[in-house]
Amino acid sequence: MPRPIPSLILAGLLAPAPGGFEFSLLPRVRAAALGQAWACAQGGDSLSQNPAGLAGSGAEAGLACTSWQELTLWNAWGRVSLGALSLGAELRGLAYGELAASGIAAGTLAGDLGGRLGAAVRLGGAGRVAFELGLGVDVSAGQYADSRLSTLAVNAGGILRLETAVSNHALALGFAVRQLGAGLTQPSVAQAAPAEWRAGAAWAWRPAAFFQSELRLDVGGNWLEGREFEVASGIEVGLWRRVFLRGGYLWRSQGGALSGGAGLSLPLHSRELRLSYAATSLDALGLQHWVGLSAAL
Repeated sequence: MPRPIPSLILAGLLAPAPGGFEFSLLPRVRAAALGQAWACAQGGDSLSQNPAGLAGSGAEAGLACTSWQELTLWNAWGRVSLGALSLGAELRGLAYGELAASGIAAGTLAGDLGGRLGAAVRLGGAGRVAFELGLGVDVSAGQYADSRLSTLAVNAGGILRLETAVSNHALALGFAVRQLGAGLTQPSVAQAAPAEWRAGAAWAWRPAAFFQSELRLDVGGNWLEGREFEVASGIEVGLWRRVFLRGGYLWRSQGGALSGGAGLSLPLHSRELRLSYAATSLDALGLQHWVGLSAAL
């Protein structure tokens, strides 16, 4: 028997159902391929995950999309660095369609539109040790069946990045909380969504110019359902800094899911163009195929 949805599935938020939870309906393509291990994510697409990952040099922009059943989800993002301060913005949407997944009450998602704004600062970035702090605000509005709903949430996080003296090893330790103060508001009902936490580590190894790898391991949960937690792990192997192969596994108390993907980085004049693909299994929603495009500006 399908369980009822106590709150709207929104692009960027998947509210808890009895006995389970999701961190995000819109995982970024790279993080999705790495088993949704995003605590130490870095770059413009980290805004919805750990906003501390916005910190960095230069500017970049990107977009991603996925579809299953009759639904189509997309997001577009950008980041710019102003010295030690970095700013990011994201727009996301969910197109009209029918939702009829196993274990979830069927209904019509008549569309959703939302956005995020975030900022991050890097401290001590000139040395081997850097600490990044980030803050983001998330807003969205949409309609599920006959109800119009809206959300407002705050995301925050920090990442400690360490590099060895020989510069071929790097370690990152991250912590993030999301959906602080989040609520789903209907015309006559206001419903709280759970605040989520995630802690993780990422280890990068670059023994040669033609080879690099990264390992990620995250642990997360939420405060409304303290007994529910998940462990996310992923590995990425890069060749000549151009071709990337990725795989991951997401373990939950209700079961696990494999993921995988690939990336291609292409030089474009003095810029860099990145293509990404991921295949993930998101519980009752089944297999998802993600495609993404980003550019370093």
